[in-house]
Amino acid sequence: MYTKILVFLINNSIFVGKNGKAFPYMKKIILFLVGLLFFCLNQYGQNEHFVSCDTCYKNVILEEYTGINCVYCPEGHLIVNQLVEEYPNRIFPINIHVGSFASNTYTTAFGNDLLDQIGHYGFPTGTINRHLFGDSITAVSRDRWESCCDSIMSQVSPVNIAAQGTLDWATRELQITVQLYYTASDTCPAHRLNVAVLQNNIIGPQTGAIANPSQIVGEQYRHGHVLRHLIEDQWGEEIFPTTAGSFIERNYQYILPEELGFPNPIPAKLEDLAFVAFVSQGRQEIFTGCEVELTHLNRPGLHPRIFQLCQTEAEDCSDETSVEVVVDNQGADTLTSLSFVYSLSGQASNTYQWTGLLPPLETVTIHLPNFPIMPNTSETFTAHIDEVNGTAYTGEPFELAVSKSVAAGTRTMTLKIKTDQHASETSYMLMTSDNQVVVQGNDLAANTVNEIPIELSVEDCYRLVVEDAAGNGISSGYVRLMDANNQIVLNAPGASFTARFVGMVSLESDGVEEQTEPLQTKVFPNPVKESLHIFSETDIQKVELFDGRGKRLFSANGAVNEIPMDEYSSGMYFLLVFTRENMAVHKVCKK
Repeated sequence: MYTKILVFLINNSIFVGKNGKAFPYMKKIILFLVGLLFFCLNQYGQNEHFVSCDTCYKNVILEEYTGINCVYCPEGHLIVNQLVEEYPNRIFPINIHVGSFASNTYTTAFGNDLLDQIGHYGFPTGTINRHLFGDSITAVSRDRWESCCDSIMSQVSPVNIAAQGTLDWATRELQITVQLYYTASDTCPAHRLNVAVLQNNIIGPQTGAIANPSQIVGEQYRHGHVLRHLIEDQWGEEIFPTTAGSFIERNYQYILPEELGFPNPIPAKLEDLAFVAFVSQGRQEIFTGCEVELTHLNRPGLHPRIFQLCQTEAEDCSDETSVEVVVDNQGADTLTSLSFVYSLSGQASNTYQWTGLLPPLETVTIHLPNFPIMPNTSETFTAHIDEVNGTAYTGEPFELAVSKSVAAGTRTMTLKIKTDQHASETSYMLMTSDNQVVVQGNDLAANTVNEIPIELSVEDCYRLVVEDAAGNGISSGYVRLMDANNQIVLNAPGASFTARFVGMVSLESDGVEEQTEPLQTKVFPNPVKESLHIFSETDIQKVELFDGRGKRLFSANGAVNEIPMDEYSSGMYFLLVFTRENMAVHKVCKK
């Protein structure tokens, strides 16, 4: 179009005088128009680019070397997740399961070669753009990740990167376009481009998971950013030219298999996949990287899933608790109703119907009805979705370990809090059922065991709350409530509660004993560990023992004066003692 305009102007009389001679400035005008033409053409071409042509700072590719049998690796995962949250769209992690701590379930064919070049000295370890930070190796310990990321992100990159793509759910075809623009020349021309396939929300085992409690799923752990494949093989595709002003575009097409990984592949769930592109100088220094902006095609209409189960805080001494279920909608249709089937430790299933509006790619938290649970025991809660928008649906089952701790307290107790160097972050409070404060404080000494005496005068359900202002718990510390015999009543490892620990303590008449008739029988010791002894002023005819749900565990006729309790788990039990005159009911606490 612009060429036709220029030819038209040159061939018309505006460039010619009355005598047929050209104006003296015609050449300058023509040159001006030629320049205008190329400017317009350049602008037209730039409109097709989605990569920035401005000078930009480097983004970070954080390659974290990890494994499911590495006790400190969850701490590394936590650090990485915090960095990603603090610097959105600047830090892109790639978790590489490799080495003796790894399971063959999460490894790839690329991990060993990547590990060999970093000179690692322990797990977890990582590289920040594979850069040498004054060391002889690129491996960096987790306590330096943040400072090294800051250093990289403050540097100007000679090349910018952007990536867009589509993922077709019907064919599992992935198409990615990566664009590079060089704002400066690099003396080493051997640049390489690669695209990593990552998978999130992989549920599996992990040693030391308690260091990253937000990723604990029942008895398992939620793994993220896990390397599954490199589209351009081990070290990527060589690219050129690498001089200032160079624009490079690469298009990749890849059919995602049903499973990814090596040697033991696992299902590659499309909703959990992410793709990160990066450009490096040879096999070593990474200049910058980005996540692929993905458009999903032919996404199924109905595709909800349970993303998380969370036990709600039960701040009372009842024998009930509840669970919240987090559902994310990975389908193309808005959800208006969901039916949940849930049960506790193999008991009869219950159904709950939710109605509302859940648009695509959004989440909703649904509170399921309360259900009974025996205090001081751990049960397995299982839930799945069986109906969506009135249509039958087979959802994957999701499990959660649930428990409710109601400790049997004594009138005289001691709260022991072992602190770390950040003792000022920790506060504690013991309250009655009507929120009257019994004892509270935040004046704890650092790096020591602080002992706080407690005297209770009223029979009640007490709530102990310990909070950490930084939200990271007490490193290598603990919170323990001890009874009058220096036995542990409540125990919370310091790293397990992160921001808040809540424990319930019940103080009842004569410890935990109550009777329906005037005292004619007595049981001891109570609480009991091994054998429970029974004393009666009249002849015993029958005894029966029930758990907290009313299930009969033991029954015997005759003069029974002792019941073995060591085979039963900790919690509350009910003992019925029948004599010639009456029946007595004793509430028994098993330690």
